[in-house]
This record gives sequence, C-alpha cells and structure tokens, in this order.
Amino acid sequence: MFSQKNKSEYILEFIRTLPKSKKTVASLYLFPPADVEHLPEQLNHADWNARPVDFRYRILGTPEDKKQHLEQPVSLLSPHYETLRSTWMATFQRNIEKIQYQIQQSGLAEQPVSRLVLLCKSFAKRIRTHVSNEPRQSRYQRQLDVYFSWLAEQSMLALIKHSDWGKLPEVTKIEVIDFLRQEIDYRKVQGYLKELDGRSARVFYRMQLYRRFLDRFILLKADVVELGHIARRSVKALITMLVMSLFTVFIFYFRDSGYSLSVGLILTVALVYALRDLLRDDLVKVLTDKIRQDKALWKLRYRKSTKDPLLFQQFLWRSVIRYEQLPEQVKNNSGKWFFNADKNIFFLRSVMESEGHLNLEENVEESIEIDFKPFADLLSTIKTPVYYYDINDEQSKVGTHLIEQRHYYNLVLVIEDLKSKEPVKVQRWKLTLTAEGVVQCTTGRVIDSSKNQASKS
Repeated sequence: MFSQKNKSEYILEFIRTLPKSKKTVASLYLFPPADVEHLPEQLNHADWNARPVDFRYRILGTPEDKKQHLEQPVSLLSPHYETLRSTWMATFQRNIEKIQYQIQQSGLAEQPVSRLVLLCKSFAKRIRTHVSNEPRQSRYQRQLDVYFSWLAEQSMLALIKHSDWGKLPEVTKIEVIDFLRQEIDYRKVQGYLKELDGRSARVFYRMQLYRRFLDRFILLKADVVELGHIARRSVKALITMLVMSLFTVFIFYFRDSGYSLSVGLILTVALVYALRDLLRDDLVKVLTDKIRQDKALWKLRYRKSTKDPLLFQQFLWRSVIRYEQLPEQVKNNSGKWFFNADKNIFFLRSVMESEGHLNLEENVEESIEIDFKPFADLLSTIKTPVYYYDINDEQSKVGTHLIEQRHYYNLVLVIEDLKSKEPVKVQRWKLTLTAEGVVQCTTGRVIDSSKNQASKS
C-alpha cells in the first residue's frame, strides 16, 4: 500500500514498493468540494493534463547475490559503486522521512530522536569506509558525503527548533549537539565548508543539484510515447476532405449554372473557409475523443538505462468523469458528503505491464507526486474577519479571527492486481487546501474490498 508525505507546500508524494506482478492497476480519484460544481471549467484542462501527477521509479534494495561484495574490492568498481551508494542514500532518506513523520504525528520524544541520531551515525560510518581513490568515484563520493552532511545537519537543527525541544532529557540533547559538532569538525578536515557556507538559498539549490546527481544512478529512464496523435491527424484530414469536397461541389454547381464571379460568391467562399476554421478544432476534439474513448493517452517504457532491455511499460489515462461512472468500491469510500453527480471528479489510471522487472532481485519503488497548485490558485488569498467576545465577561474585548478560504478534497487510491487473486484495496486521504498550499492531509484507514463483499454476502 501507499505511504504519504508532504514534499512541499503544494506537492504530495505517495510511495510504495511495486509488486512483482505482470499487470497491476492503480486508479486515482480526486473529489472536489461539493460547493464547487464547475471546477473542471474553472481549472484549465492544460493544467490538469500537463504536470499535476508525476510518476517516478527507483531501483532500491541490494540483491542477495551482491551482498557478499559489499566489503570486497569489487564493490569499488563502476557502475556498481555509484549505484550501490545511491541506493544507500535513497534508503537513508526514506528512513529519515519515516522518523520525521512519526515526530510530526506524535510529537518530539526521546525514542525517535535517539533513533534519528543513531541512523545518521551509522550511515556516516557506512559511506565513509571503503572509499575509492579513482578520480571519477572520488568526485561522486565527495558530493554524496557533502549532501549527507547537509541533510543530517538539517534534520538535527529541525529537532532543536521544535517547540518540544526543551522537554527532552539532557542526555538526548547532548547526543544531538555532539553529533552536530562532530560534523562541523569533519567538514573542516575534509574541506567541505566552502560548499556548505553562504546564503541559505544558494546552499539549498546546490544540495538539490547534488540530490539529482545521486538519484540518476537508480532512477529508471522513461521513453514517453503520446498515444492518439495518429487518430487526431486522421480525423483532421477527414474533416478537411469533407469540407473541401462540399466546397468543390458548390463551385461546380455555380459554374454549370452560368453564374459569373460576384461579391456574393466571394463572400460565400470566404464563409465556407471561416466555418471550416471555426468548426474544425471542435469537431476534431469531439470525434477524436469519441474514437479514443476509454483508451490510454500515454505509454511510458522504463529501462535502467537507454541501452538496457525493457523492464516494464506503463499506460496512463487522465480525464474528468461523473459520479455514476465510479466503481462501487470507490462510491462506498469516497466520503458521505459528496453527492454531486456532475462531471466533476478528476480521474487518473496507471496500468503496469511487465516482464523484465520480475527477474530483478532489487525492489522497484514507485513514487506518485501530485501537484495541487492549479487547484490552490483558484482560492482567494483574502482573509475574512469574524468577530467574537465573551458576553459573561464585563471586561471582555471584541476579538477578531481571520478566516481564510478553504477547500476540502477527498483522494481515493484503488490498487488492483489483475494477474493474481489478491483483493482490490482502497485507500483514502482527506485534504485541506488553501491558497498557500495543502495545510492538512489526514490518512483514512485502508479498506479491503474482499471483507466488504464477504459481509454483504
């Protein structure tokens, strides 16, 4: 199943380990607020179809047959050296995010802080041993080490900045501060201060570049193929041929009738061309959508690198659908507040068909990023004042609450495995959205549809 984290103010990320199956389906349904009845018309379709949902796939996990090489010289050979350490870094970041999410949900406590310090110390020891002296790998190792040092420092400083920092035991505080001092001393010895000192924005964007460099060794490369362009061009040619055929019949009719060139004929010819330009785009869209109804819009082919064999391919659907078109398991878990039957539900489906990745000993991590900025841009930034006072208090003054406009969305993810007997699984999240981004994301329980069907029977 998917785990969720906030990647930025507007972007949510949903992560899972891709199942070793030949054909899996992940369907996403986004339910807007009931009071926004014409959201698809307000939201530009280009914004929804362009980039609100991104898929990324990483190869994580060390194969069993290569674990014996971890402490041997073969682990220093390229490209195994870079790939192995990039996998370590990605796993380390996921573990940090899990601890940070636990702190966010349960508050700052001694146990998660100690786990975070121990995790950073263990990973520092891991990447700073068996270092290669090759020039290319030395450059990679330096960027890996600098990025880890910065990321660990940011994690520790976030703990110190937390409102519950003062409630921690002194021993735990000393652990965090000692780790920070050790990292600062280590940077001085290694000569990292130049890369980590300076304006905060400059350092941040430099670290993001380092992260992209590290990720490229484990990110799968995708070849994107847009489907339907042949049907669209064929419909466009058909409409042009039809209009010009009618125009040719019209011209021959006037010629055989003995009419001469006149202002009326010229205006009629101009009107025909105007109608063609006016109606062609709409007709092309309507007919193409009719022909390609329920067909995928894109096909993505994933490989380890451009020269490696195909691992799997992905088909994507994106559209806006009506409530009546929803499957029953989605209707039952979309939220009791939503009963709008208009064409108002944003829908995306991903179908994975694979053969090659079944033979991989590593795990493939699937990451779905959803950008809610196009939805947030529709909200007003003006805050409405609401006044209050205590009628029982004679000295009470009139206070003011500033109320910002909010929209509440339901997001439902449905996971199916078409090649196995596993039941369909449903997950739901409740989102609170303002003009400044996603301010709250509440995870609902995972619903197993097989239990619902068993209870009904």
